[in-house]
Amino acid sequence: MGQTGHRKSKRQELQQAGHVPSPPASARSDFPDSSDPATVTVSRTEIHAGPLPHPQILAGYEAVIPGAADRILRMTEKYHQHLIETEDIQSRHVIEMAKSDSRRAWAGLIAGFMIALAFLGVSAWLIASGHETSGAVLGTVDIVSLVGVFVYGYRLREKAQARDEPFEPRPGLEAG
Repeated sequence: MGQTGHRKSKRQELQQAGHVPSPPASARSDFPDSSDPATVTVSRTEIHAGPLPHPQILAGYEAVIPGAADRILRMTEKYHQHLIETEDIQSRHVIEMAKSDSRRAWAGLIAGFMIALAFLGVSAWLIASGHETSGAVLGTVDIVSLVGVFVYGYRLREKAQARDEPFEPRPGLEAG
């Protein structure tokens, strides 16, 4: 065996000498000799993702059960329509909850303001009727309590924003 530019593999030499049978032509094209430096292996991967089967699989269903492809398409369309309707209902529910929370917050502010005005009115009446100390104490407690509720609500909102959480007032506390 001389040096002619390319070297034969041991298997090829034995095949030429008749010691090893050659594989059939179809096997040679499907399974190339890995010892041959000119061998190239090509691999193809196909990935399909989605609500419907791959078109070839869909065609296979249709071949087995006539009309199956149409039934699968209709089933997928109904499922997606259901998802759209469910998301729409959820969106409307979230909007209604936000509106309800806003109305409740306004109602709480108005009720708090009315109570504060009532206490200030009683305080003014006490002072006018000669009970200056009682009226001054009641008026001071009223103003300090009102300011305290607003400061407390402001701090709760700041903490929620620092944690990137939505502000949720505690039940019974409607801070402005």
